[in-house]
Amino acid sequence: MKRFYLEKDLTQNQEIVIEDDLYNQMINVLRMNKGDEFILFNGSEFDFVCEIIEVQKKKLIIKVLTKKENTANPKVNITLFQALVKGEKFELITQKITEIGVSNLVPFTSTFCDVKENTTKINRLPKITIESCKQCGRSIPVKINEVVKFNKMCEMLTGFDIVIFAYEKAQEPLKVEPIMAQNIAIIVGSEGGFSEEEARKLCAIKNVQMISLGSTILRAETAAITLSSTIKFLSQK
Repeated sequence: MKRFYLEKDLTQNQEIVIEDDLYNQMINVLRMNKGDEFILFNGSEFDFVCEIIEVQKKKLIIKVLTKKENTANPKVNITLFQALVKGEKFELITQKITEIGVSNLVPFTSTFCDVKENTTKINRLPKITIESCKQCGRSIPVKINEVVKFNKMCEMLTGFDIVIFAYEKAQEPLKVEPIMAQNIAIIVGSEGGFSEEEARKLCAIKNVQMISLGSTILRAETAAITLSSTIKFLSQK
């Protein structure tokens, strides 16, 4: 069934009026009709199976038929701390980590970031993760946090069970073994990487593991997607 996002509390047997952009998408773009069933999600852990019960000129009436737990949502909390990259790259990262099963995205600035905060279009990322949820089937989008400074990011790492820090000068690869942790952080730098001072500061934090992603230097978006996918695989339950 087709999936749509509606930022609204939903309950079984509830009737809802759909207007504006969602109405246009369902009726004018997808040519849906009375009696068609579809799924609404609202950012909770549930999916809501709905039916169109009336189509009017500029609005339609739908009814929530059933509520069911969404089984595609992440079972382990993975947070990606991603240094700022250009807007289209950040959108790609957001789209793919939603599919992979990352829970949170925290953008941060560091010494060698070559883009400014106001050029990365962070405000577009919530829409990107919602659109990706429609495709991949999860009902809880990635939480997009505000941009933080490097030092603030370091302070935020203390609450995680394990922190995986991808660094191009690291010698040890990530161990291919199950990760028995519920709250995991991943750190990926910008295209310019990290300064040696930043790397030393990160490695001094408890539970931080500095790892290499191989002999080649990956682009920031490649590193973020590769590491997120690997950690999800090693930690899946």
